Amino acid sequence: MLVNAARIPALIIAPLFMAGQMTEFGVITQSTMAFATLVGAFSLIITQFQSISAFTAVVARLHTLNEAIDKAQEITPCMMSVEGKPDKVVFAAVTLHSADKSRLLIANLNLEITRGSRWVVVGKEDAPKVALFRATAGVWECGGGTITRPSLDDILFLPERPYFPPGTLRDALLRIGSESATTDEQIMAALTRLGIESVVAHAHAHGLDRDHDWDDLLSIGEQHLLSFTRIYLAKPTFVVLDRPGSALGEKEISIILEMLAEQGTGVLVLAKNGEAHLRYDGVLQLKLGGAWEVTSTAFVESISESYDLTC
Repeated sequence: MLVNAARIPALIIAPLFMAGQMTEFGVITQSTMAFATLVGAFSLIITQFQSISAFTAVVARLHTLNEAIDKAQEITPCMMSVEGKPDKVVFAAVTLHSADKSRLLIANLNLEITRGSRWVVVGKEDAPKVALFRATAGVWECGGGTITRPSLDDILFLPERPYFPPGTLRDALLRIGSESATTDEQIMAALTRLGIESVVAHAHAHGLDRDHDWDDLLSIGEQHLLSFTRIYLAKPTFVVLDRPGSALGEKEISIILEMLAEQGTGVLVLAKNGEAHLRYDGVLQLKLGGAWEVTSTAFVESISESYDLTC
């Protein structure tokens, strides 16, 4: 096709040259070269059509992403602040949004939890509880207000899904630097009270300093109990438990709460299953649309009538 197209300038210029209207030598060659350049320029669109189409698709996606970022920034700014106070946990005008800021999870929460008290958080949805758990830990930024709590050395968090890196049982249960302050007898006493001394007996048959892969060795429930053992031995001021009923029974949770009460540790439990039916000093009820209500402990007895906590 390009060969035939190259003859077009000659067909146009040759008659004019032979008629004497163009007397300059080489005019046919010049016109042929100019025409070839013009054809090549237009042919670029055809030969690179696939690359141009791909580039257009990428630009369109980037434009959509840019619009989404602008929209997200226009919804609600994140102005969460966390302050330190050793003897209480206080939520002051705390408002929490979903991670994409499209939903209001908790609106203007005001609550004070003193050291040694025991509180439970209930509600149909898990999302507000998770947001409250992470905001208290200082890792949830989608919202506003002020959370006052002890430092991370004095407030500990037990997530719904614990994680144990490979290592020794001593490393799994004791804080770095506190090994000398906790004896093997204290460790075994805590494990025995939780009923898992037989579970870990074979793991430390050669002492507390033998390496194991705990995720493979223990069930989720056993990992929860070991995680709590670590918390108990650390003796924090406050503990936040994220839906322990997902892996533990009511009896085990009751023992955990009793052990924390003996230490004078404040407890905030995010309920999901049987943990809601135990004794508490107060109940924070999270409702749909960000609403909330603080009720008495008598509310716990009738939770199952209005909430399906086994979902």
